Amino acid sequence: MITVFAFVLGASVGSFVNVVVDRLPAGQSLIRPASHCPVCKAPLRVVDLVPVLSYLWLRGRCGHCGAHIPVRILGVAVLSGLLFVGVWLRYGIGPGFAVVTAARMLLLAIATIDLERELILNKVVFPSLAAAVALAPFWTILSFERSFLGSNGVAAGSFSS
Repeated sequence: MITVFAFVLGASVGSFVNVVVDRLPAGQSLIRPASHCPVCKAPLRVVDLVPVLSYLWLRGRCGHCGAHIPVRILGVAVLSGLLFVGVWLRYGIGPGFAVVTAARMLLLAIATIDLERELILNKVVFPSLAAAVALAPFWTILSFERSFLGSNGVAAGSFSS
């Protein structure tokens, strides 16, 4: 049951990642206006916002005007759900889960924006880097040297011969 919850939570966060991917490169607010069809501008109903199920129910089309909804919307939500399940299976629920899922969602947003627009936005990367360095002293897996140098352990001296 927790696995299903982790997937649903991940798919919901994936819906927000889609908002980030659509709005951040355009310099738009992530909060306002409310979610709407980019073609007919009709606001989406609550039933239109259920991750994965709404896309399948509407067959990838706007419920108002019938415009095509990009398959990326479905893909990011499903992938986010699967990533949350994977992290839950590895770390359980706790601080490790929160940190790793946040990092994965940031990377998913960065990768999706890059694939679609060939942009990697400094307004996402720089705060993420600062957060990783700030969190490093509190998370034993991520040492300060690793977070600062971006290494796999070689610079931190933790490789085995």
